[in-house]
Amino acid sequence: MWYRSPQMQEVRSIKIKDLTVCSSCSHAGTCSRCPGLAYMEGSMRGPSTTDCEKSFHRTGIPSANMLRKAGMGAGGPLVQILPMGL
Repeated sequence: MWYRSPQMQEVRSIKIKDLTVCSSCSHAGTCSRCPGLAYMEGSMRGPSTTDCEKSFHRTGIPSANMLRKAGMGAGGPLVQILPMGL
């Protein structure tokens, strides 16, 4: 199934340059983007909100998808929540 399935060949063929939102993202080289999660959000070739959030929490830098959504008024300014020091 993994080697001969047309659907799996399509998944493996996805390159970062083919992804309109993700190709312009500063996290493109280090993102752990999941096409399955992206598919559940609407498009296998779109961004995965979960992966964008993981990148943001790891670096403190909003992803291109987060910036795009913030520009559309989806929840206000982005903030990073850091653990409290003792």
